[in-house]
Amino acid sequence: MGARQFEFHPTIPDLMLIGQKDGTAAIVNTETDTLLTRKKIDQTPILALSWFRSHPQMAVGGAIHTGNLFFMRYEDGDHQSERSLKQMQLQPFGFWMGGAELSSLSVNCTDDYVAVSGFSKDIALYDVYTGSCVNVVRNVHSDWVNIVRFANQSPNILASASFDQSLKLW
Repeated sequence: MGARQFEFHPTIPDLMLIGQKDGTAAIVNTETDTLLTRKKIDQTPILALSWFRSHPQMAVGGAIHTGNLFFMRYEDGDHQSERSLKQMQLQPFGFWMGGAELSSLSVNCTDDYVAVSGFSKDIALYDVYTGSCVNVVRNVHSDWVNIVRFANQSPNILASASFDQSLKLW
């Protein structure tokens, strides 16, 4: 299948979202080992994925080399022909500096914001409702930010870890 990243669904135990090396996103049923649907999202590997909690049919993902970000909506049907994965493109990560490769993303626990990091020293914050980048915090570390994660229970707490070997809470 060429899996590069995967994310278990937070409320549907047998559903998994997979980002593939060929830029395809796929949804599989882990109990039956069945491919439910797949869609070409980007031409580069899908590296970052996250399901939304309060909108169980929605997810967000990103492609490593292009920095492209997208919302995905999974529509389930009784038959294979009724299942689909729709996407909406967001402003790419790193657009403000001529592009940057993406390494991770995280949705806060209230599904209001998505934090994005990549091979830069910056963190971008996207508003889920508008799909736009609302803030870029520059030079948060002295080397590339490897990963960002929102706290599971606190929507305003964010952590970042960097290749500079530091971990910061925001």
